[in-house]
Amino acid sequence: MAKPWYPIYFAGEHTATFSSGMESVLESAERVVAEVVAKST
Repeated sequence: MAKPWYPIYFAGEHTATFSSGMESVLESAERVVAEVVAKST
């Protein structure tokens, strides 16, 4: 579920791999930001 689907990127606790709770939300947000930046450069 964490993989992008066309131009849609998924983030949230359900897509985190290492943490749980609020930490997982931040982890997935950082991952998505990195993916979007990498795709746009």
